[in-house]
Amino acid sequence: MIPEIRHLRAFAAVAEELHFGRAAVRLNIVQPALSMQIRQLEEMLGVRLLDRTRRSVAVTEPGQLFLEEARRILRALDQAIDLAQRAGRGEAGRLAIGYSAATAYSGLLSRLLSAFHAALPEITLDVRELHPAMQREALLTRELDIGFVVANAESRKPAFDSLVVERWRMALALPTGHPLAKRAVVPFDLLREEPFITYEALGEDLGVDAFREAAGFAPMVRHHAQSPIMLLSLVGAGLGIATVPTILQSAAPPGVTFLQGDRAFPELPIAALFRRHNGNAALRRFVEGLEAV
Repeated sequence: MIPEIRHLRAFAAVAEELHFGRAAVRLNIVQPALSMQIRQLEEMLGVRLLDRTRRSVAVTEPGQLFLEEARRILRALDQAIDLAQRAGRGEAGRLAIGYSAATAYSGLLSRLLSAFHAALPEITLDVRELHPAMQREALLTRELDIGFVVANAESRKPAFDSLVVERWRMALALPTGHPLAKRAVVPFDLLREEPFITYEALGEDLGVDAFREAAGFAPMVRHHAQSPIMLLSLVGAGLGIATVPTILQSAAPPGVTFLQGDRAFPELPIAALFRRHNGNAALRRFVEGLEAV
């Protein structure tokens, strides 16, 4: 037989109290039950752990060595119980978060994570930059608990819950040397033959979608970039025009001018997206924090 936790607790109490009566009171059990547990433990081990007489109790040398290990096991068990209980309350554990590059540039992610970490510092954060489509896939495969994406039709599928946390304004990014960059407002009709650059990692060509909705026609896409900085660098190099969130203005290299068109762009709603029925208590606390903002 293998000793149980109750045997370890019983022995530790007697070894520390050196008195069966006081140890029984400490464990809230009757003394005969305590004596039986000690006898069972010694029989299982085949070693005398305690020397006892009518007047005294002493720990044997094997008992002293066993006591040190028993205490270590009991401490580890208590810590495991405490950790599990705190995780169940959302006070400890792990939270996997996905984001797109534009979300980081907006400052949204840093604000949310700063507040969350200050409130719940024992939750380990696993933060990953992923394309929005990859975030949705990772949510479904349980690799992510929550992601930050544009709230489009893909984000409204039954598998997901979402919460809009920010709305981004859009703008035209033009080379500073472009003739239209000198205007206060850019007429969309003058952009029909202009080369455009897209950043597909914003989502499913959301810059193109926003332009089409505002202008009434699709831009002439000539170049593609895989990051916001590369997109703005291509604009600054004079390769074309782009439709981008205005939050990227602070990250723009020299040579890029931001302007509005003569018709308003639609705003992009940014949503915190998470899988329905996710039992992670840390996620519940994170969403509660988002709802309170």
